[in-house]
Amino acid sequence: VVDSLVPNSVVKRREAIEGSFREFLRLKIQRRPIQTAYTITLVLVTLVVLFSATWVGFYVARGITVPIQRLADGARAVAQGDLEHRIAGEGNDEIGTLVTAFNAMTGDLAAGRAEIETRRRTLETVLANITAGVVSADAQGRITTMNQAAAGLLDVSPVTAVGMPLALVCAS
Repeated sequence: VVDSLVPNSVVKRREAIEGSFREFLRLKIQRRPIQTAYTITLVLVTLVVLFSATWVGFYVARGITVPIQRLADGARAVAQGDLEHRIAGEGNDEIGTLVTAFNAMTGDLAAGRAEIETRRRTLETVLANITAGVVSADAQGRITTMNQAAAGLLDVSPVTAVGMPLALVCAS
């Protein structure tokens, strides 16, 4: 039997090591649930960010595509002859500038069409009351207008002569 005295500092160190080892074992058991909780939290945050980014993307895309769709619809309406078509939603961005320019363009086209119609009516009135025969033709040589004096000289009806080749009407 050997009897020796162990210093007090070694005993305290041994107790500290033993306590640390017990704490390590306790934390080792709790490690898996903590990891799972952090993983679930990270996945949820990722999904929230992903859905938020998708929603913001759709919102921004809709803010761009809706005005462009309105411009396309307006262009179709103008192409079909509706020069009174206006697009709402003017703004300070590029799309707003396009909308403002579109509305100004349709206004200018409507004013130009009204001016042309006024001039056409004036010209028709002058041609109807002039005693000289006047015939107008397009680039293909087809009659577009004919006054009564020209119809009398050529001995044709102005209604049937419009659209016919000028050479054919003059030859008869």
